[in-house]
Amino acid sequence: MATSWEDLFKFNTELLNDDYNKGQALVIKTKAKSSDNVTEISTSYKQSVPDAKTGDIKAAFEGKFKSTQGIHAHEIVAKNDGSVSYELKSNISDLTKVKGLTSVLSGSGSSLGGVPAFKVGAEYSNASTKAKALANVRSLHTVVTLSHLYKTYLFGAYFNIDLKNQGIINNELGFVWNPASGAKFGIQHVAAENKPLDLGKFWFYFSHAASASNTIGSEFSYEWQSKKVDAKLAVSHKFNDATSGKFKVDQTLTLMLLSSTSTTVL
Repeated sequence: MATSWEDLFKFNTELLNDDYNKGQALVIKTKAKSSDNVTEISTSYKQSVPDAKTGDIKAAFEGKFKSTQGIHAHEIVAKNDGSVSYELKSNISDLTKVKGLTSVLSGSGSSLGGVPAFKVGAEYSNASTKAKALANVRSLHTVVTLSHLYKTYLFGAYFNIDLKNQGIINNELGFVWNPASGAKFGIQHVAAENKPLDLGKFWFYFSHAASASNTIGSEFSYEWQSKKVDAKLAVSHKFNDATSGKFKVDQTLTLMLLSSTSTTVL
């Protein structure tokens, strides 16, 4: 089954980049589903460790409601900063005679003011391909994502397009290979903003589930313009169904490229 662009490198994110809980003293998450699986309510609360200088503590709360009714799927998300988002997905396969086609309507805004944003688009999915296009109705900025599975190779692409000015704001390309069971190798490239044809930043991912309880992984990145190199290594161990541990090492290096010049006087 094909994987969406958003989940293309999920194997790496879960192991190496789950820093959304970093610096948190307390994290509480709840989830409840109705008996018929029609509705789902989930919440998350995070409280940071006290600031070393001021002693201030930051808290964040998010509530999410999901509901499925016939061909329609609704999702509402509210946060303590006043932001609210809504998304409606409707299966329009029967209407369009295109199997796997879904319409998407989303909106976001804030109770504190500002101009709400509305987006419309569509999703398409089958066993080997996933595609999604979502356009902002005001700015006409359109995000297009594609992913395609061929045997053990997964290809993906992301484009942020300015339809009004007929240009590409940003683009990303990705590739994941499963050379063996439990092993994954990935490459990702993100172009420099407003320079879609220039080389930007490269990521190289590797993950291997050595056993049902042990996973190792690495991430290396190279920024073409600054020549900066980042490296991350991680080992995850599952002690039992309720307890797991993780060891991570981050290292930042600067790659210095030396060049020599010679001058000949005639």
